[in-house]
Amino acid sequence: MRVFCDLLVLGLLQGFLALLYGGYLASISNVFDNTKVLQLARTQFENLGGVDGFWLGGTYDGKAIIWDDGTNATYANLAAASDSGNLVMSMQNGKWNTAAWKDKYPTMCIGKKSNGPQVAPCETEWMYATATKSCYKLVYNIDFANAEEQCRALGATISSVTSNEENDVIIDFAKTGYPGDTIFSAMIGAKRIGPNATDFAWLDGSPFTFYPWANGEPNNVGGRENCIMIWTDEIVGKNTPYRPYLHMWNDVDCDAHRRVAVCKKAALY
Repeated sequence: MRVFCDLLVLGLLQGFLALLYGGYLASISNVFDNTKVLQLARTQFENLGGVDGFWLGGTYDGKAIIWDDGTNATYANLAAASDSGNLVMSMQNGKWNTAAWKDKYPTMCIGKKSNGPQVAPCETEWMYATATKSCYKLVYNIDFANAEEQCRALGATISSVTSNEENDVIIDFAKTGYPGDTIFSAMIGAKRIGPNATDFAWLDGSPFTFYPWANGEPNNVGGRENCIMIWTDEIVGKNTPYRPYLHMWNDVDCDAHRRVAVCKKAALY
C-alpha cells in the first residue's frame, strides 16, 4: 500500500511522519524505482506549486548512502558534488541532492507495515515489475552465450518480451539515460529459427507474437544476425538517422558484446 504525505516538513520530522502513517519514506534500489517514484511525486505534489524536490528516506555521509528502512544501498543517483545530509530527489531530473534538517520539502511515505512477516516478491537485487509479475536482473558486458549462462546460474533465462508493457519495463530498467554507442543496447532472450521477421523463438518458451521491429529490421546482415537487442538509448553522433530505432528492436550478431542483457524469472507471488 502507498501512502502519500503532501505536507512541507522539516528533515527532522521525516522519520516520525513516515512511521505515523505506518510506513517509511521512499528508498530507491534501482533505476526503475527511481523513475516510478519521481512520476508518482510529480502527480502527488502538483497541487503544492513551486516544489523543486521531496524528501527521500535516507542520508548521505559523504561516502555512503544509508536508507532508514534498511534497504541495501546498491544503487545511487547522486547529483555531482553532493555534500553530506538528508537525501532530496529533484522534481526536474530525478537526481538526488542533500539538504539540512531545517529545510522544508514535501515527503512521500511508501509501504504499510503488517503484523505478519514481510516477503518480497523478488530476491534481493532483483527488480519486481507489477505489470508483468516478474523479476528482472541485469548482467553486464556479455554476448548471448555468456548472458544465457549467467541468467541460468541465477535460476532465470534471458528475458522474453511479450507486450508493450513489458517492453517499457525492460527499457526503463536497462537504459542509461545518456546517448551511447550501439553496444549500450540491451540484449533480450530470443534466437532466430528461420529467415522471416517472426522466425524467432524465446528461450523461456513464450509465444513469439509481439515484435516491435525498427523500420527495415530484421535484416540479418551477413546472415549472422540471429539474436535481438532493444535500442534503449540514443546513439552518439547518429541521433538523427537512429532516432526511429529508439525503443525498437534490431537483429544482431549473437557473438557481439553488449552492455547488458536482462534476466527474467517469475515472481514469488
